[in-house]
Amino acid sequence: MLKRLLAPFGYAVVRQGLLNDIRSSRRSAVRRLIETNIVSFPRKPGATGIVFSKDRALQLHALLNSYRLKCMNPPKLIIIYTASSPAHMRAYEELIKIYDHVDFNYTFVAESGPFKNVLLSTLKAIHTSNLFFIVDDNVCINSFDGLDLERVDSRKFILSLRMSPNCVYSYTGNSYHTPPPFTVDAEQPQWLHFEWGVSANEWSYPYSLDGHVFPTSEIHTLAELGEYNGPNSFEVLLMSFNDIGMSKGGICYSNSRVLNLPINKVQVENDNLHGTVSAENLLDCWMAGKVLDFSTLDGHEPVSPHEEHYLSLVDRF
Repeated sequence: MLKRLLAPFGYAVVRQGLLNDIRSSRRSAVRRLIETNIVSFPRKPGATGIVFSKDRALQLHALLNSYRLKCMNPPKLIIIYTASSPAHMRAYEELIKIYDHVDFNYTFVAESGPFKNVLLSTLKAIHTSNLFFIVDDNVCINSFDGLDLERVDSRKFILSLRMSPNCVYSYTGNSYHTPPPFTVDAEQPQWLHFEWGVSANEWSYPYSLDGHVFPTSEIHTLAELGEYNGPNSFEVLLMSFNDIGMSKGGICYSNSRVLNLPINKVQVENDNLHGTVSAENLLDCWMAGKVLDFSTLDGHEPVSPHEEHYLSLVDRF
């Protein structure tokens, strides 16, 4: 009788051990591919950001302007954008003309052709060892030094611009959680160290595209290993390698540096929770010469990496 009762538990232990062996073998294989990438695409110390944008010229304007205001020593941004209509494309063209006259290190890349091809060609052209992603419905809300994104050892740590000890709620998961324990970095006291996976929701989500810093060689390697059609499915691909991200330490600040404003949805890859302001209405506002006033979020301390804030509109000029 006892043998029969314990048999399922023994099977579970064996099965878990086999899964651990498979994950360990896969991690080793991926690390070998990353080493090959490092040799094939030598990169220098530094950081580069990739911004994803679709049908959101007005929201992208708020992100770029808040980045310029809040980020000291800002790393270069590469903005990959796409439009679902000629009107949205005209809005982007107008935005690009505005930034032609701004002292700002950036490149706009139109998404011509499959998203994966555009992303891979962009990653191949990046010459910095560190890389971070950010999306067009983010806004920078607290000041930070762009040199932090360069100096962090992304092989051992994932630096998050969106997480902080104040993040006790998940908007996307509609649930509360207790943040993990933190320790102050002895050499960089602005950094708080934590362990991924100790707490739930976003605290177990190392491969976020909302302001997390990674090794360029790692992301380039993972981006070549699967299929995806846009930023959301690309993030799903990265999360399929979550055990690699979980094996690194986490770093954040005492308050969030960026915040996602999920006031609408433009992608069709999943049904994320979102607000009710349509991209078409915001396009009309942009064409009428309006921009978002993000100054009301200065110094804001979000309790979630995603919060619905409906910002006022002000004249562009």
